[in-house]
Amino acid sequence: PIKKGIPAAVVLSPNNEVLYATRAGELADARRMSESGIYDFLRKVTQTAKAKR
Repeated sequence: PIKKGIPAAVVLSPNNEVLYATRAGELADARRMSESGIYDFLRKVTQTAKAKR
């Protein structure tokens, strides 16, 4: 995503385990997203990652 100018993000656990990493341009619209929109996205992927553990 970085090569195309798309923001990348990684969500880590308290133990530095990767819970989620963007790979497919999930934040391509971040410039147009509100703060709450970005927060909701990160909350959703974090909850999904925790459920898979």
